[in-house]
Amino acid sequence: RTMVVAIRAKAATAFRIMLKEADGEEWVVKVSVRPGRKEVRIPIASFAMRDDGESARKDGVLDLDGVKEVHIIQGGARAGSFLIERMELVP
Repeated sequence: RTMVVAIRAKAATAFRIMLKEADGEEWVVKVSVRPGRKEVRIPIASFAMRDDGESARKDGVLDLDGVKEVHIIQGGARAGSFLIERMELVP
């Protein structure tokens, strides 16, 4: 499966998407985009378990049916403003 994110950025920017499962496991992926309107395709296999000690480790398998929260985390040296127009999972 793939996460598709339609985004509009005024300048090059970077952010993270975090998926949080009901059991507490958190999965993150870093995304970088150039200015303009883009559609970013992120393979679900690109998400990695959060490794900073803040995520509960249960089974170590990303369960999309168990995802209860989606977080967009802006930050880093290339942080800039952006608008997410659409986010969806596709086969």
